Amino acid sequence: MTYRIVVLGPQGSGKGTQGALLVKKLGLPFISAGALWRKEITQGTVRGKQAEEILRQGNLAPDQWTADLIRERLTQPDAQQGFILDGYPRNRAQYDLLDTVIAPTHVLILTLSDHDAVKRMSGRLVCPQCGSNYHVVYNPPQHTQGAAVWFCDNDETVLITRDDDKPEAVHKRLGIYRSETEPLLALYRPRGILIMADFKVSFHRIA
Repeated sequence: MTYRIVVLGPQGSGKGTQGALLVKKLGLPFISAGALWRKEITQGTVRGKQAEEILRQGNLAPDQWTADLIRERLTQPDAQQGFILDGYPRNRAQYDLLDTVIAPTHVLILTLSDHDAVKRMSGRLVCPQCGSNYHVVYNPPQHTQGAAVWFCDNDETVLITRDDDKPEAVHKRLGIYRSETEPLLALYRPRGILIMADFKVSFHRIA
C-alpha cells in the first residue's frame, strides 16, 4: 500500500517525533514545510529572504509560496512511492492546493493543550550549524554552562531558541492553528482517512 501521510497538530505536539517513527517503520521521506522554509532562509534564497521576517513574527508565509516549495519537494524521486508531510496543509487554501498536487491517503492527528504547547516550545533549543533539535527538559544536550548556555552534541555550537519558538510567537501560531487548521479535520473526516497512532505506530482509523 502507498502511504501519503499528512501529520497535523499544534506546535509542540510531537509531529517531528511521530514523523521520525513513521520514517523508521515505513521507510518514507519526512517532509516538513517548516524545515523547507528554514533551508530557504539559511541558503539566503530570494524566497527565504522574503519569508524570514514574516516567519519570525509568528505569521505564515503566503500560501502560494509554501505550495510551490511543497510541490517541488513532492515531485522529487524519493517521494514518488509515498511520503510523510509535516505541518501542511495549514488552512483551507493549502488544503485545496495540496489536492491539486497529490491527495493524502492518511491524516494523522496529534492533540495538545495551548498551555503544554507553550511549555514545550519555549524549552526547545536548536543548533544553528547542523539543525539538531534539543529540549531543556525532554532532550537536553550533554554539554552546558549553567542554565543559560547549551552546546550541540554534534559540533559544540552554542544552541539557540528560535524567534518563532518564543512564547509570544507560539501563542500567535496557536491561534492560527485553532482558527485555520483544526477546521480541516471536518473536511478530511468524510474521506475516511483521519487516523491516530499508538506508541507502536500502528494505524487506527477514527473516521
